[in-house]
Amino acid sequence: MSSTIETKPRFEAPSECSDPPPSPDEFSARQFLSPHLSEALAIDARQLFAVIWVAGTFLVSNYLPLPSGPLWGDIAYGNALRHGASLDEQDPFVAFVEGVPHVATNSLSQRLLSLLSEFSNPEVYSHVTAILTCLSASLMLLSFWWRSRSLGVSLAALLLLTTLSVVTPRIAGAADLGWLMLSVSFVLFANFERHLLSEKNSLVSKRVLIEVIATAILFSVWANLHVSFLFGLIFVGAMALGTAIDQTIASRSPASIWRNRECLGWILLADAAILGALCNPAGMDLLLQEFGLLRFFDLGNGLDAAPVVANTWSALPIAVMGFLAMLLLRLSRQPLRTADGLMTAGLFLMASFNVHSLVWTLPVLTYVFLPHLADVTERWISKTAVPLIQPAYHLFHQKSFHLSLIAGLVVWVAFTLSPMSRLVMGGKGRTPEQYLRGDIPLAATNELIEHPPQGILATTSEWSDWLISQGPPELKVLSTSQTERFAPLQLRRDTVALMQGRGDTHHLLERYRIHAVLVDLNSSPRLYEELKELKAWRRSYEDPQAALFVRSLEPIDDDETGVSDLDENASPEDGHEVSE
Repeated sequence: MSSTIETKPRFEAPSECSDPPPSPDEFSARQFLSPHLSEALAIDARQLFAVIWVAGTFLVSNYLPLPSGPLWGDIAYGNALRHGASLDEQDPFVAFVEGVPHVATNSLSQRLLSLLSEFSNPEVYSHVTAILTCLSASLMLLSFWWRSRSLGVSLAALLLLTTLSVVTPRIAGAADLGWLMLSVSFVLFANFERHLLSEKNSLVSKRVLIEVIATAILFSVWANLHVSFLFGLIFVGAMALGTAIDQTIASRSPASIWRNRECLGWILLADAAILGALCNPAGMDLLLQEFGLLRFFDLGNGLDAAPVVANTWSALPIAVMGFLAMLLLRLSRQPLRTADGLMTAGLFLMASFNVHSLVWTLPVLTYVFLPHLADVTERWISKTAVPLIQPAYHLFHQKSFHLSLIAGLVVWVAFTLSPMSRLVMGGKGRTPEQYLRGDIPLAATNELIEHPPQGILATTSEWSDWLISQGPPELKVLSTSQTERFAPLQLRRDTVALMQGRGDTHHLLERYRIHAVLVDLNSSPRLYEELKELKAWRRSYEDPQAALFVRSLEPIDDDETGVSDLDENASPEDGHEVSE
């Protein structure tokens, strides 16, 4: 038995409008009171997600604890430079590199970071790191957008880059300024490439010349901030050489390079980058040292460049990136330019020398393969995804002022939840245990401030950087992260051998006239056991993280310890003693 039930709507629309039309005065008043917003302020769902991502990056970066390492060494050397110290004449913290030229790229960043030391609380460096990270993420996303012409693809690439960078070591300080300069260079290169493709009337336009001048200024600043400027030079050099090779093959005439707008533009950009990079205190010596020795990658143990080992987590990002690159090249219809091949080969070769280069190799490779990722994604969406999610697809591209208001709320909430908001809104600041990473020896630092050593202190380079910045004044250490890049090879090897307990501990302590040793109990258990066995040393302090040994007697004769005589006039490079 079936029956039909007749339903009628709960509300029926009136046959005619119940409200009378507004009078001319009311109409003008409503028009006057209604807001007039520019359409440029409206955003879509993709742009809202980008705002959420950048705000989240700022919030997370502000909460990440500051690591030990080069940040604190840069602060200490920056303070010395600001007070008139000449590093080429005498190192203020390491006695055994006196007279060795300090060919470094971070003199400007050291001075900038040292200015922040005027604040009594080192937490300010956490706020600066969060701001620089937020700016770098925003500029990199913008450059990815211009490069791929797809905001969704750019967000996916940035997410992949962030995921792969998790297993790479985090180095704060001058490296954050290097990230900012790399992001600015991506924006400049993407904009430069757009102008080369859009303006084809003149060989060199006024806009291209302006960007060439901007590139020279960028690299002159970048070369004095951080060594990552080398990756910018590799990029523009590969683009100039690759476009020249393509043009020569296509026209079968090398002379056509100077008549091709794209070739001439990249050659001018490469020349401007090189001339700008030469504007540093060391001049050409800086480029020769960093390109020739690649010692700037070694920030971990003071040894020469260590090869990538396939069974370590450090090799995972480059393996994933290599697999994705081959997959994209197989599926993409975009042509592979010679410049892209040269750049990829150079970056993979550089990564094979040392895993620390992965921090800078990954973003450059991501930028290079973005057009291929955009091509594959666009074809997949048009054939597979759009028919399934057609309504949602249009929703993501629909702009609304309501989404703009939500974006503003997200930015405000991220700021109020961050520790940086206490500078504006008040509140209790974080303790050093909260904004510093757990590998920093805070308790041992207080012990050294109360009882400073009378001579040279030997410890790891990361702890040395921390102690010369936040420890007792006028402290002398065996090595720092800066000096290990250009110190004599024997000194670097002996420092690592001493800290790891892999050599004759007494022999090394006597060679460099060490008066105190701060042992990391987590990384140097062998050194701890050996120092306990030496009669001339006593343990003056110990906590679960570190132990401090000081010399209790005068250096005893070599005949009593079995240590052979040392040559007083030899240098550390010869493996002999160097007097203070």
